[in-house]
Amino acid sequence: MLGTLASLAGADTFTTYTPALSGFLDTSNLAASMSFFRLNYRHEDTDADTYMNEVIMVGASPYQSELGLWLSNWSIGGNNGVYTLGTPISGLYYNDFNLTYRFGAVSSLVPVGTYDFGVEIYGGNDASARNLLTTMNYTLEVAQRLNAVATGSITPGTVGLNQVAKV
Repeated sequence: MLGTLASLAGADTFTTYTPALSGFLDTSNLAASMSFFRLNYRHEDTDADTYMNEVIMVGASPYQSELGLWLSNWSIGGNNGVYTLGTPISGLYYNDFNLTYRFGAVSSLVPVGTYDFGVEIYGGNDASARNLLTTMNYTLEVAQRLNAVATGSITPGTVGLNQVAKV
């Protein structure tokens, strides 16, 4: 999904980076289980300042808390640092934000299935603006557990110092 910030003069872009991920009811066979729903954001140096002032999750009911989805109400972190809501974005700026995330097992109250939800970002050209900048749509597929088996062999069967083997 690609959203463009039409309410401002610039061409800020919001792109869904990971629109569909999985969560599991039983994570006993996993070292960790986590899902990061990401947003790729880009602000050009010729764009007017942009403010992202509020982030709201929509459509995850009735299982939002049981799905374990978390959404920060003051900042969003990414690979290019943390953005604090209500501060200006000026000049060339891009970030792959972890917009919403979940850790661990999904509650056993949630039936196996697919759950769609959205994240709305509100803001505009100042810290009090409440224009809908974009809605990012995501899907969490809940499964009982991850059942995967990996097997392999090595050729040659013995590998010495500075030798190469195929797996």
